[in-house]
Amino acid sequence: MDPEEIIASEKDGTLLLTVAEAARQLRVSRPTLYKMFRQGLLPKRRLLGRTLVARADLERLIASIAEAA
Repeated sequence: MDPEEIIASEKDGTLLLTVAEAARQLRVSRPTLYKMFRQGLLPKRRLLGRTLVARADLERLIASIAEAA
């Protein structure tokens, strides 16, 4: 499977999100998302020079935030 086929919009249930898509899901800015990477709150993946976020990691982060609230 072509990596570009894996990286698609959130509507199709993709496994990997771009930084912009992940930031949009969390309703934070891209710099804030990169800060979250540096702080270890959210793991990032690298594929063909692109920074990506696994949907499962994003969902775990959201669930942990909901539990803490």
